[in-house]
Amino acid sequence: MNKLVDFMNRLTDMDGGWWPLLKLRPAKDEYIDNLVVLKTTPFFGTVIGLSFIIISSEYNNLIQILIKLALGWLLFFIAQRLTFALAWNIRADKLKAATTEDD
Repeated sequence: MNKLVDFMNRLTDMDGGWWPLLKLRPAKDEYIDNLVVLKTTPFFGTVIGLSFIIISSEYNNLIQILIKLALGWLLFFIAQRLTFALAWNIRADKLKAATTEDD
């Protein structure tokens, strides 16, 4: 499990993974909470939703387009919270524990 968490954190440490929202990335010892994920969702969730629209080739039905965009937002939020944010927060806990031990 530690290797997976370390790998995921190496990915989230890369600036390219946060582009163009690099300013939203917290310090390594701070949590990625719901607010951080919510702030990144409009960008990355829209990319996912647009991918769904392109794959389905539904360009003329506004309701279907909006549903796919909303689904992209929802899936991004849930996936981000259950994967990369979780790994980031595990590392933040370890860094905070190491800091308190040093005091």
